[in-house]
Amino acid sequence: YGSPQTNGYPSLLSNLASLSGAMVMGIDYPLVPIGTFEGIRSATEDALNWLIKHGPDSCGDSIADASNIPVFLGGDSAGGGTAMALAIKLNQGRTFRLAGTILLSPWTNLKCDTPEYYYNAFGETDGGAFLGDIMSRDGPIKTMAQYLQMAQAYVGQGPGGKQLLSSPEASPMLAGESELGGGFLSPLYFAVGGAETILGDSSILAQKAAAFGVEVSLQVFPGMWHDFVMYSEGCGSGSPLWQADEALRRIVAFVNDAVAAFRHHTPMKTARRGVPLTEFIYDRSVVASASWFPHTEIVLPTTSSSSSSSSRLAPSTRPSENVHDGDGIGALSVFAFGMTAGLCLSGIILCCLTKCPTHLQPWSRLLDEKDGTNVELREVTIGSMVEADAEIVGQ
Repeated sequence: YGSPQTNGYPSLLSNLASLSGAMVMGIDYPLVPIGTFEGIRSATEDALNWLIKHGPDSCGDSIADASNIPVFLGGDSAGGGTAMALAIKLNQGRTFRLAGTILLSPWTNLKCDTPEYYYNAFGETDGGAFLGDIMSRDGPIKTMAQYLQMAQAYVGQGPGGKQLLSSPEASPMLAGESELGGGFLSPLYFAVGGAETILGDSSILAQKAAAFGVEVSLQVFPGMWHDFVMYSEGCGSGSPLWQADEALRRIVAFVNDAVAAFRHHTPMKTARRGVPLTEFIYDRSVVASASWFPHTEIVLPTTSSSSSSSSRLAPSTRPSENVHDGDGIGALSVFAFGMTAGLCLSGIILCCLTKCPTHLQPWSRLLDEKDGTNVELREVTIGSMVEADAEIVGQ
């Protein structure tokens, strides 16, 4: 259902790059039914290896050589499920520890049986109010059947396909201590809409991971639909979706916090063990919100790597334009994204988020966004990785 050039991904990746000062790499991989779960996860892992080998020269030639480089894996929707599945595989293999995993509305339960399929079913009240997940408008029973059908296509029709539906290998929400425990799994960040059909895929996994000792941040945006982060520039209205903007800023805050924790071997400030650090992100520009929250300031350090100053927010204001920059040092960060069209089974995008050294600036194609911000974007398909080597060296 997607590729790095469709379904809003250029905007999403550009926004991440702009907010983080990062270099972004996108990959294409075979779509369902040609590509299935195992092939998609394998392609993502291959791209991770490729990125480390060809990224900033401090990364070395393999994952093993990059053990001191903070690497992030992430994804949205089905891409989020794949990202989590790969994070679990790396955790079990203990060959490489990620610095963090970012999950945007992840689809982590291929059995499709969490309560939100019912409670967050889309509908209209007698008064004309719309409730639930607008991405799933066919009612609970039909929606569950559709998701299950696509889940079967995702894992494949072979004899092992049905087993994968109930296996934590492909359904990370079903993971237990053997998959999530051991102290090697990276910190997890979840951004999910409060009205999502698959809200449980985030909230249940977040609670389980935290219980097994993983540092977890779970941020729920009330009223938001599945994959709302994709719509930061609005839904055709011309007005930005502030919830998506805020999620993007908080992703960058998590990344930089995780970089500092990774480099200094210290606990994170934006994630917790035992129980997830859970936040419901409300619009604080609403006048009444002045009485909702304590009269204390929220401190979010700026994005500038040369500044240690902080932006202070009063509780009655909207979330800040500034984000946490940790130590002011970049991370080699890998993101796998999968866009949804009802439900995403494809379109993973792998991105490298790293503060881009000056000598690497020509490596990527500069895109001038409509706001005048220069961001780093380069599309690399699995099939073109080897062919791209000579071009990158030449540049």
